[in-house]
Amino acid sequence: MAQATEETPLKCSVDMHPGDDGATTSTTTRDSVTTRADSFFINTSSFSRNAKLATFFMFFTVFLERLGYYNVGNNLTVFAKFGLNFSTNEAVTTSSVFRGTSYFLPLFGGILADSVLGTYPTIYGGLFLELIGMLFFLVLTSISNSITKSTKLGLVFPGLVFISLGQGFIRANIPIFGAEQHGSRGEEKVDTFFRWYYWVIKLSAFFAILPFSLILSGPEGNLKDAIVQLVTIGLALTIYIFGKKTYNIVASEGSTLFQLFRTLCLKRSYREDDELTIESTLPQHGVGIQERQLIRHLVELVKIFGSLMLFITVYTQTESTYIIQASHMNTTMGTVHIARSIMPIFDSIIVLTIVPVVHFFIIPTLKKYDKKPGLLNSIAIGLVFSTASALAAAILEVVRHFYHDRGVILSVFWQIPQFALMGIGEIFTMISGLQFAYLESPKGMKGFVMGLFICSWGLGSYLGILLTWIVNWASGDIWYPDDFNNGHTEYFLFLLSGLSFITFFLVKVFAHGYISINDRVRLINTGQATQHEHLRTTSSTPRHSTYDSSSLSKSSSEDEDPELNEQFNQFLERGRVGGSPPPCP
Repeated sequence: MAQATEETPLKCSVDMHPGDDGATTSTTTRDSVTTRADSFFINTSSFSRNAKLATFFMFFTVFLERLGYYNVGNNLTVFAKFGLNFSTNEAVTTSSVFRGTSYFLPLFGGILADSVLGTYPTIYGGLFLELIGMLFFLVLTSISNSITKSTKLGLVFPGLVFISLGQGFIRANIPIFGAEQHGSRGEEKVDTFFRWYYWVIKLSAFFAILPFSLILSGPEGNLKDAIVQLVTIGLALTIYIFGKKTYNIVASEGSTLFQLFRTLCLKRSYREDDELTIESTLPQHGVGIQERQLIRHLVELVKIFGSLMLFITVYTQTESTYIIQASHMNTTMGTVHIARSIMPIFDSIIVLTIVPVVHFFIIPTLKKYDKKPGLLNSIAIGLVFSTASALAAAILEVVRHFYHDRGVILSVFWQIPQFALMGIGEIFTMISGLQFAYLESPKGMKGFVMGLFICSWGLGSYLGILLTWIVNWASGDIWYPDDFNNGHTEYFLFLLSGLSFITFFLVKVFAHGYISINDRVRLINTGQATQHEHLRTTSSTPRHSTYDSSSLSKSSSEDEDPELNEQFNQFLERGRVGGSPPPCP
């Protein structure tokens, strides 16, 4: 931490106020102070000299990989119900577990890339694992008419396991790898990348749904042409490797997460008689202000990502509950049969239409008048639309019951509003969330933080399973029946809508007290971090204060044990040449 000298104390005026996201920001009288805190927190990656070409290869790889994955995932609920003769709950659970696992494993894939492999090799391994998974479905398709249900399960579930493992290696790392092609070119370039990155994902979802769902023959719900799935993943792997010369490949420098853990273990070993807590006693263990701020930063990120689980819970209904609802509606248009699994295409159409409008017209206009919402506010806005989507689905279910009791079957196209609202919600929450996770991750933790964000998607999927089990247990299979015509699924959808609306306020509360990573570095570099920690523990905190950083530096140094820190620094030097920390007690 930079300390002002006694001869020229740094007068630092810090204005603690909510920024665009409701986050606490600070303004100093000096432009910047470069210290070890910057290298400890901030990523300073370079960028590809062929950024446009590298991005083209990345987008093409993402498009093909997502095309293969969505071709399996979008039809898994229908296949499990009609192809494997699962009940509605079992089919929805199978789909949710697959998607949830595919979202949960990226946490470990991100850590692996941070600590050992780096992003490029990790993505390579993930594509290869997916290729193996698709081979299982190719075998299944070839012999499905002559095998028993148990044999089908013996091919389906190993295939799903390999695909999930591949997703674990890919999901957290491919957006990071794509953004690294722009590196230090500026936040606006990164913003543009994530916007079009998600657009490419929805483009692949569109093509995965449209050509295959339209040729669905009969109600058995096959997984479609496994050869196409295998070819798309194979092409994705080939194009990814072919573009290697254009990439900005950032080697792994070691995981800051492991370094932090090693620090806590080392310092804990010197203070075995004390109790280790984050908020109050870390300074007593010699853990520096940077480590304490890093821990607090991670806690804030976990709270925000955790609050997004309900958004994902509602989103997963578009691939499960909404599809089952469609199976009880009129899926014919004249003489043409419309597969129920095609309905999520309207979600993709909304995203594909609105993202270019946002990029070319809305964002420039908002910037012109300085009205562009912050990332956390954008995430909260998306929750409003997800609430509206679940509410629209619940109202439609009420109306559907009303007409069904009178012998009238509503057209499946009445579902378009709920899918459209969910698509708008994605534009705000998903794109902003990806960018937020990338920009707010400390150095050496991008894969871990992105994995945390994507892990919240998996937890949201599992939460959807838990909610269906709970409401069925509490209602006696009335709120989520096997046959939607013999129950009240609208109650479950109304519940989701209410929980999503509550989550909106929760995100706003977390956003109000959030301190961005750049502001945390500024607090450390100007000597304000220790005083800010003190203010957090007091009953009243002034909104605007002026501090003398020379006195703050003294008070900060008093929290540290000089002899202990010297031993620790010597240990770090030894650790760089092969030393190992003492075991954690």
